[in-house]
Amino acid sequence: MKWFNNLMFLICIGMMFLYYPVQINAAETASIDNSFRQELNTKINNFFQEKQFVEAIEYLEALNAEKVAEENADSLYIEYYLMLTKTTYLDYLESEEDWENYYNSYQDLDIEIIETAEYLVSEYSVSGVIVDVQSLAWKAYMREEDKEAADGAFDALVDMVIAYTAEQGDIVKFKELADLVNSQAGYSQMNTLFAEYRDYLIETEADISSVDSLSEVARSYLETEDIDTAIIIYEHYMELLAEHYDTNESLEKLSMIADKFRHHGFSPAQDADFAETVYDYVQQKFGLEALSDMDMLARAYNLELNGQYERAFEEYKNFVKMFPDSQFIHEAYTRLGVISFYCLSKPEQGIAFFQKVLEDAGNSFNAPFCMYEMALFYQWNQEHDMARELYLQLSEGEGMFADLAAQRLAEIDEGDQMQSDLTSLFDLVLKEKTEDSTIIMELTAQPDRGIVGEEIILTGVAQDFSAGTVQPSFSYEWLRDTGTSGDPGNVTEFKTTYDTPGPKIVCFSAEVADSRAVIGKVIWIYELAVSMPETEEVKTGESVDFKAQISPPITEEDYLKWAWTLSGPEEVSGEGKEFSAVFAESGSYEGQLEISNGEIKAVKKFTFQVTE
Repeated sequence: MKWFNNLMFLICIGMMFLYYPVQINAAETASIDNSFRQELNTKINNFFQEKQFVEAIEYLEALNAEKVAEENADSLYIEYYLMLTKTTYLDYLESEEDWENYYNSYQDLDIEIIETAEYLVSEYSVSGVIVDVQSLAWKAYMREEDKEAADGAFDALVDMVIAYTAEQGDIVKFKELADLVNSQAGYSQMNTLFAEYRDYLIETEADISSVDSLSEVARSYLETEDIDTAIIIYEHYMELLAEHYDTNESLEKLSMIADKFRHHGFSPAQDADFAETVYDYVQQKFGLEALSDMDMLARAYNLELNGQYERAFEEYKNFVKMFPDSQFIHEAYTRLGVISFYCLSKPEQGIAFFQKVLEDAGNSFNAPFCMYEMALFYQWNQEHDMARELYLQLSEGEGMFADLAAQRLAEIDEGDQMQSDLTSLFDLVLKEKTEDSTIIMELTAQPDRGIVGEEIILTGVAQDFSAGTVQPSFSYEWLRDTGTSGDPGNVTEFKTTYDTPGPKIVCFSAEVADSRAVIGKVIWIYELAVSMPETEEVKTGESVDFKAQISPPITEEDYLKWAWTLSGPEEVSGEGKEFSAVFAESGSYEGQLEISNGEIKAVKKFTFQVTE
């Protein structure tokens, strides 16, 4: 592991220079020889690379004695590098596990670091280098495990960096300190740092750009997948919005924050719980009516995918009540029906919601699904006349549900039992009262919203702690629509695709001893299509409009990237849901549309002819 420690230490050296970049204000710079500073920086860096820390300390001490004698302002810079070298030397000994030299050195070096910091802070006004000096003193106190002194040093450091940030008019140094605190301390001190900065912005009635810079810092952590730190910062940023923006602007920014963390279906959530925290904050501060139709639907969907079915149910109900004319009303009613049936074991309630979808004859996407689910329940419940009526309506149409309805009608007409996997599913969900089972169930789909032909990973989890922490050996079964994979068998995870669009019910069952439980969820599969001019005649020299279509409409289109590639006698590419091209060369072309949200999610290929 020696090579690994060495590698990690070299990385730490680089980080040291990032965390402690030397910044001296204009007044100090005037009396410093910049060429000397650059040469010294190079020399110290060479010492570090060669791990010659003792030699570096001796060199800097001799150089500092010379500069002090000359009353040269470079002394501040040298003293800072002495502190940094001593700190880096201790870090090196720790990384090498050279505990003999570490324990023989650290207390003396820490005392020197702290005393030097106290002197420099008392003698010099706040500057970038003084902020770095104080941060090294804070680290020394932490190394000494002197909590009271470390807390005091940290509080002073926060005051310094805020003062320096105010003087400089940018947040660069503050961000550097945030990175240091994030690596050296914990949640409490990160929270303190940004709480103090938030209070400073409020007290000084800071301008909007200063407030938004906090959002930019949060976004930078989110981009590096440091979710916890991003959340800390966004929590403080949210409290500033109402003070600096009107209600509509505040709501827009809060919606954008929630969007960054919530479930999107086509991609996993960064932190679904925090997204709900944001939605709840909006409701508490501005009222439920402040949520737009898209925000309310997104909130319900986020709760559903987070396994909070009862809360999701309530939010979907709020949506259909407040936005009855939304283009997504049928999706909301369908989800209410699915949750009622397969999560809350309330079939009558589910049928009432499915019936709402059927009242609109023009809704061809969700209606067959809802009608089939109702008919299945009636058949299972021995209400054959009602089941037959619905199956007959479905069988008059085309596609998957027409075929399934014909199979169920044959069962009824011939007096056969309902297909066993369907019977067992309803028995589990509705008859055996699985809420009394000691088995805890979880079912996820990645993605939860997919495109026809796109691979989906289904994962089931079963746990039973009734007999202790050791888990029993479960038997697993997958029920209903498992897509092209067919029956995956006794597994907890498998991959599949779906050939047709529409809602797909998937259920996961686990059994051990005399206990059995099941959980179900709906996966939404969409159709991706490309439309061209109705004439389908493409002429050279004329602009041709291509348009991507996802059916039915989704709330996620703004979060998807659309990339077009047209190959033939010439190559043409573009981006966006709608794309225009002009062709100079005639001939046969192959088109490809990729939609993604970071990685390719679906590809649609098509061909067309360009004529003179």
